[in-house]
Amino acid sequence: MKKIIFSLLLLTVFSAFCQRSVVGEINVKGLVSDTSFTPFQLGVGFIDNAQLFDGSADSVVSFGLIGVGQKSAVLSCCPVINLLQNNYFLQSSGLIAGCDTNWGISLAAIFNISQKSYGAQIGLVNATTDHYGLQIGVVNVKSKVQIGVFNSDGDIQFGLLNQNAKALIPWMPIFNFSIRK
Repeated sequence: MKKIIFSLLLLTVFSAFCQRSVVGEINVKGLVSDTSFTPFQLGVGFIDNAQLFDGSADSVVSFGLIGVGQKSAVLSCCPVINLLQNNYFLQSSGLIAGCDTNWGISLAAIFNISQKSYGAQIGLVNATTDHYGLQIGVVNVKSKVQIGVFNSDGDIQFGLLNQNAKALIPWMPIFNFSIRK
């Protein structure tokens, strides 16, 4: 029972995060400033001069040792915290992955948060405000298709417990789906 209450509490907290821009504008100054594009970004954290280029630059590949904050990336990997305004292919993080718009696959061991997700979120807890994609995890909040233990506000849900206010029966085990817009 404690685990269920804890999971619902986490779900509520991370739903609140998704009600606003997750990442917003990234103003981290890099060692090399005033560039709008870089093919490769390397960072060690979110403080000024801890990244090779400014966080406001678009990059193809970005790697972070502790954290990386980037306007956009095609491939972005970080063992702790990975923050992007736009993820275009693959974003991975050991703990937390956050992005304003996810167009690809976002992987996080613990929390996966995005404002809009058109791709897939895979992690322990996945949350988004505008749902257009797929979520696979233990707790999933708002997506077109959800596969997990506890799913909330998805159009098609597969899980142990599924909550959907737009369904004929709002709380269903195993499978639930929306019938209203």
